[in-house]
Amino acid sequence: MDYHFSSHFQALIGLLAFVFLSIILWRRTLTSRKLAPEIPGAWPIIGHLRQLSGTTDKNIPFPRVLGALADKYGPVFTLKIGMYPYLIVNNWEAAKDCLTTHDKDFAARPTSMAGESIGYKYARFTYANFGPYYNQVRKLALQQVLSSTKLEKMKHIRVSELETSIKELYSLTLVKSNIQKVNISKWFEQLTLNIVVKTICGKRYCNIEEDEEAQRFRKAFKGIMYVVGQIVLYDAIPFPLFKYFDFQGHIKLMKKIYKDLDSILQGWLDDHMMKKDVNNEDQDAMDAMLKVTQLNEFKAYGFSQATVIKSTVLSLILDGNDTTAVHLIW
Repeated sequence: MDYHFSSHFQALIGLLAFVFLSIILWRRTLTSRKLAPEIPGAWPIIGHLRQLSGTTDKNIPFPRVLGALADKYGPVFTLKIGMYPYLIVNNWEAAKDCLTTHDKDFAARPTSMAGESIGYKYARFTYANFGPYYNQVRKLALQQVLSSTKLEKMKHIRVSELETSIKELYSLTLVKSNIQKVNISKWFEQLTLNIVVKTICGKRYCNIEEDEEAQRFRKAFKGIMYVVGQIVLYDAIPFPLFKYFDFQGHIKLMKKIYKDLDSILQGWLDDHMMKKDVNNEDQDAMDAMLKVTQLNEFKAYGFSQATVIKSTVLSLILDGNDTTAVHLIW
């Protein structure tokens, strides 16, 4: 009996020693990799969520919160949002290393509720991981919309839309008898939205303030900009409870935004599919995508032709409209 107890005790001591040595080696390996320093104060499971939620004003954008942390802890550091470490980069040299020199190393995207809903279950290349599918859909966007040849071919759309928008602005002053103030920010938003939407799907909103579809579109866009900047509890702490009981309401909002946008995009796609023969001169980007994806080579990745086109169009409009409008306004 004593012999069995002694052997079990020795085995337990050996196991504990093995675990202890493994932890020491693991920590030395992490140290040798020269990881960016982690800011102090992380708690188990929730990480730095307590500090981020308890010490910041809700009216302050999250990037500014991170900027304030960078002023305190340096331009490159890590923090834990829930159970996952995040690398925060706050100077152009480090950003260049991450996004150009080592861009492939940073091309992997973590799973998220945004990727599942407004990302069309990761069909949008904004949320897709680097790999064969990402390369295919990126090639589709570059060849059909963003190549120098395509941009030059569609130059007349940009020129025409700018002229039309300026004429509309001038006619507004003629209608009003007294001097009227113009919200130039909204005018830039309307201009860029019409240019991008007309380039991609051949559609124009004459008056965004009165057009019901345009209002839904813009509201959904603003909803996306808001919700992707929020910390979703399930993304930070992936317990099933936080997915099915949406305490914050962010997941519910994402699903509503997806439903609204998808109905609009599906309507555009149906209109294009009903067209018979479209001349090359009259083709918009959605027409070109329909022709290119007819062979449905994306089916091997689990996505239908419609899903690939809608998700790609959404990424192009989101990135093209918001980025351009913000640059013009600022």
